[in-house]
Amino acid sequence: MNRPHIICHMTMSIDGKVTGDFLSKPECGSATESYYQINRDYHADAFTCGRVTMEESFIHGYQPDLSEFANSNVQREDYIADKNAGFFAVAFDRHGRLGWQTAKIIDDDPEYDNAHIIEVLCEDASNAY
Repeated sequence: MNRPHIICHMTMSIDGKVTGDFLSKPECGSATESYYQINRDYHADAFTCGRVTMEESFIHGYQPDLSEFANSNVQREDYIADKNAGFFAVAFDRHGRLGWQTAKIIDDDPEYDNAHIIEVLCEDASNAY
């Protein structure tokens, strides 16, 4: 078994934000394009983002109605929907707030599209989620 090779490839604003409208400002255009080009050149098997970045980039504020699952009793164990997926998006979403509509990222950018979603939660995420 090969050990994973992990590269921390990020871009951020001068005040340390990793997402926001600064990415679309004209004066950031060349830096943003360089970031995405390097990302494409890696041909990675996975990428990871925090909740806020995932929400802004892929969820766009969608929140499912989980009220019918409020009293659900679920096993707290690992679950992998597609064990044979070859490309993954790892979402660090401690409290279970992301409103995924599918098990894969749907995006116009082929470097993100069709990534199987792995949601990393803490113990205090609701059973409904």
